[in-house]
Amino acid sequence: VVGRFRNVELEVTRRIASHVVSVGSGFIALHEKYPASHDNNVLEVTQWCEPGEIVRDLERVFGSAGLQYHHIHVRDEGLAHRLAPVFIDMGFEQSVRLVMVFAGSTCGDALCPVDRVQYEEMARDVEQAWRRELPGSSEEEIRQLVERRLAREAVCEMSYHVVRQNGHCVSRCEVSRYDGVVLIDGVITDPEWQRRGFARAVVLDAVALAQIRGSEVVWLEAEREEWPQHFYRRLGFREIGLVHGYWRAG
Repeated sequence: VVGRFRNVELEVTRRIASHVVSVGSGFIALHEKYPASHDNNVLEVTQWCEPGEIVRDLERVFGSAGLQYHHIHVRDEGLAHRLAPVFIDMGFEQSVRLVMVFAGSTCGDALCPVDRVQYEEMARDVEQAWRRELPGSSEEEIRQLVERRLAREAVCEMSYHVVRQNGHCVSRCEVSRYDGVVLIDGVITDPEWQRRGFARAVVLDAVALAQIRGSEVVWLEAEREEWPQHFYRRLGFREIGLVHGYWRAG
């Protein structure tokens, strides 16, 4: 299962990029429309290479693209353990995310109504969430973060699951399906509507739709050191692997 999700995500990353540059350690995916989005501009390390060479390739390609940061993913545990100490010594910040798959036979019942909408219907609320999270960002950076989902829509079958209150999509998640593998992403509930079961409802609705459509694997990622992983475990997800991310300013 780990290999299947890894290969699918690498393929999707390649396909949604506007430019792909092969390097000794793997490939760098870039998107000219969304330079502010770290998810769309990343070096995917898929094989061993000397750390110094990895970083030189990263600096060269990101610099040529005018990016003011460096971003790396390592999806193989063996590679990650060998590279992590060196990357950290080079000034990279590390983020470790759990890869979790839905392991239940059924997803249970949602406690409130969930709507499946077009992205445009929830884009305003996504924008407000980014403004809260990144108050110092420019209007252009916020626009890119809101619209970057369009790149994934061009490659994956997408669905958007929301709980509405007072005309707003106050809890929501984004789901992409590719080659029988479903990724649940962007799970968020606005602060004033938390602790009402809304996030549980949208995630379970996403799982239910995946099951109806016969998806083979339903997965998501959760920060290893943060509380949402426990929430996902209660819903029936279990850990199967890790994704190591590294970031630093350019």
